[in-house]
Formats: sequence, C-alpha cells, structure tokens
Amino acid sequence: MQRAQAESIRYEAMLRVLASLGLSISVFAHEVRAASSFADDSTKLFLLRAREIEEIMADSILKPLIDNIESGVEKITVLGDYLGGLTAYAGTRKLATTSLIGAIRGFHERIADYLSGQGVAMELDLKDAPLRTAPIHRSEIDSILFNLTTNALKAVKKARPEAGKVRLSAYRDRKFVVLVVSDNGTGIDPSIQEKIFEAFFTTTGADNDDPAAGAGLGLKIVADIASNYGGSVRVVEPSPDMKTAIEFRVLGYDENIHEL
Repeated sequence: MQRAQAESIRYEAMLRVLASLGLSISVFAHEVRAASSFADDSTKLFLLRAREIEEIMADSILKPLIDNIESGVEKITVLGDYLGGLTAYAGTRKLATTSLIGAIRGFHERIADYLSGQGVAMELDLKDAPLRTAPIHRSEIDSILFNLTTNALKAVKKARPEAGKVRLSAYRDRKFVVLVVSDNGTGIDPSIQEKIFEAFFTTTGADNDDPAAGAGLGLKIVADIASNYGGSVRVVEPSPDMKTAIEFRVLGYDENIHEL
C-alpha cells in the first residue's frame, strides 16, 4: 500500500514536471523557429555567394563543410517547425475527431529527414483513409507518435542492423482505429512486455550514462491515453522483417454518435 502511494506521488510529481517542461518547450520552439529562420536566410545567401566562387567549391575541405552547414540548418529548421506544430495543437483543450492518417503523414513529413540523418528509414503502411478517431486531443496523437517512434529509433540505433527501419502502420479494426509502430531493433524480452507500460519502468535506467536513458514515463503516458479513450496498447507479434511491434488502439469515429 505504501509503495503504491509512493509511486502515485512520484508519478504526479513527474506529471507536474512534464507540464512545466511543455511550457518551456513552447517558448524554446518559438525561439528556435525565429533563430532558424534568420540562420536559414543568412545561410542561403552565404551558400549562393560561395557557390559562385569556383575555387571554394573545388576545395576538398571547404566543399564538405559548406554541405554540412546547409544540412545542419535544414535539420534545425525541421525540428523547430515540428516543436512549433506540437505546441500549437497542445494549446487547445477541445476534443475533436482526428484523421489518424493525416496525423501520421504530418508527423512523417516533419520527422523522416531527422531519422534518415540517424541512418534509419521510416516506412508507412496506411489503410482505410482517413481513419478518423473518436473525439480526442490532437496533441495526444502527436505525443503517441513521438513516444513510440523515438523508442523505436533508440532500439534500432542500439541494434545497428545493416538497414535500420521504423514502420508506422494504421488500419480499422471494427470499432477501433489502430496504429502499429514496428522496428528492426533489439526487440523486447517477453518477460518484460507487460512491465514496459508501467510508470518508471525503463530498460536503460535513468541513473546511468546512457544518453538515450529516460524516466520510464513515455509508454505509461501512451497507455493512459489509450485507456482514457476506450482503447489499449500492447506488444504484438511483428512482421518477419521486424523485431518489435507495439499496437495502440482507440475508439474510431462513429457517424451515429460523433460530429465532424
């Protein structure tokens, strides 16, 4: 009993920290987008002039440096736009039916280049468009996509397969809309497949030096969102070319009950 109370207090404290972090991210995203816009304009002008000078573009040292600058600014701009989009959706408290396909495609546009830069390809397997959910906060869909995809990315980077990949699949299953995030990373030991959705459970540990270590709340948040909207989350059997698959499902749009 005391242990449960202690975990509850700890969980609530962490949620307050996350709420505060959300506000900080909103401010950070605004500053990043402003700075990246200035940097992007300046970099484009610099590159335009640099490419006009044949000696610079022929230099074996300067040419790669210029390409790296262009690539780096582009990545910062993409991440700044993605953070800005997240905070924009989070700013509304209104529940609304959401196109899961649209959310996935938007997420893919923002994050695919970042994953590619990490040596990981993102694949989409989308069916039953537009695949609308029952009323839900759009920011929660983005949170689910972000949590599951970043977990998959960590697993792939740790396993280092010859061709790393993360796949987002979506389809309708009777009254539910279903999202499956799979990867060809390290896999999940069957003995912990149910524990990974508990608060503070982590396979990396928050107190070690692993840069990918977390607080063990990401999948707990995903599980809570699923539960709040009449759904579930679980580890399922992956396709033959993958090592892990996590299925998230919530109630889908019903024209007899919900309004668009």
